[in-house]
Amino acid sequence: MNKGYTAIEVATIVKGRLVGNPDIVVEDFEIDTRKIHWGTKTLFVAIHTRRSDGHLFVSNAKERGVKCVMVEYELELEGVTQIVVDDSVHALQVLAAYHRSRFKIPVVAITGSNGKTIVKEWLNQLCAGHFRICRSPRSYNSQLGVPLSILQMNDEHTLSIIEAGISQPDEMEKLQEMIQPTCGIFTNLGEAHISSFKSQQILFEEKEKLFSGAQWVVASQQIKSQSKHTNYLSWGEASSNNWEISIANHHSGTAVIKLNEYIFSLPFDIPFLIDNACNAICTALQLGVPVDEIQSKVQKLSVLEMRMEQLQGVEETVLYNDAYSLDIPSLKLAIEEVNRHPKYQQRILILSELPEGNDADIDYERVAEMITQYNWENVFLVGLKWEKFESTFSFPHQIFQSTKLLLQSLNNYAWKGQVVLVKGARSFGFEG
Repeated sequence: MNKGYTAIEVATIVKGRLVGNPDIVVEDFEIDTRKIHWGTKTLFVAIHTRRSDGHLFVSNAKERGVKCVMVEYELELEGVTQIVVDDSVHALQVLAAYHRSRFKIPVVAITGSNGKTIVKEWLNQLCAGHFRICRSPRSYNSQLGVPLSILQMNDEHTLSIIEAGISQPDEMEKLQEMIQPTCGIFTNLGEAHISSFKSQQILFEEKEKLFSGAQWVVASQQIKSQSKHTNYLSWGEASSNNWEISIANHHSGTAVIKLNEYIFSLPFDIPFLIDNACNAICTALQLGVPVDEIQSKVQKLSVLEMRMEQLQGVEETVLYNDAYSLDIPSLKLAIEEVNRHPKYQQRILILSELPEGNDADIDYERVAEMITQYNWENVFLVGLKWEKFESTFSFPHQIFQSTKLLLQSLNNYAWKGQVVLVKGARSFGFEG
């Protein structure tokens, strides 16, 4: 696990001035006080924008348990360590670049006019089980989203997948310096943000700066043909591509594609989604994921929602189904989504153990602290590892040995208008 940084280490890295305790340790990083769930270990970075000033919310951060903040001017704030910098955004990016440099794992950077998030999520699903993956939450691909994504990397990760998006000239260099990708995916080139650039070719060249120094970049034949660089691995209909693609079968709702000698059955026939799947499949192959694993997983890609699937349940309950995977960043985002419902609606959380490889005591303690931040009518926990931490729980809960026993109990539960979040590791079979 990444043991975080002390306040003095952060101040040294970003060349800031330290006011307060130099030994405070931070392991999480936030720019929005509403998303702070682990206050005692969170560095709140006060960002000044045209719409808002994060310095106005530092007291809110303190109320959530934050002991260390990064600010652009010193505040009257008793009991909170301050790291004073000239530019909080720049300092956050410098810290992210430093953090990224500590890791020697493959880092896949994804850019393009659209399709970045879906390709990231599908690549994550194809590689899950073969790698321990850190990936950008949702569509965190901006000058602020990228550093927050990178700062999630820890010593257990063996692969990182980071989105990168730009809307203005001269933005990509900063993202490249932070991400330092070893490889990449260029999804496509459309008209998005074209008004900020003199031509589509200039937009292409700006996006392509992300891959300077990358060992290889997966892209379609069309994208490769626009580039002067030689590090592209392309897929397309021509035999000159690294992966020659053909649609071996194609009928309503599904498609079977052939990439070189490999056959993949896709549960959709929409051309744009097929292109996204090709980018994800070729990248997974290049990363060394076994073909049979990919062939099995691509058949389920259509059921994967980019955001939580919201369903109407019995007795006017609202069900958020996010049961395919579980990690701390995605759990955090899911809880935030559920919390948007009116406060009079009671909330129920159904949560499995963390996946193998993410079961350090500190992970469970962090999850417990996240859960405690909100009012839950009940929390149903599946897996006996939870029992080790039960004495620390301050929320109503029940622990079940297996998913089967959970389901038996839920059949007898009094459902009436609750908001239910279902979040589980793949091995627990919640999605079924």
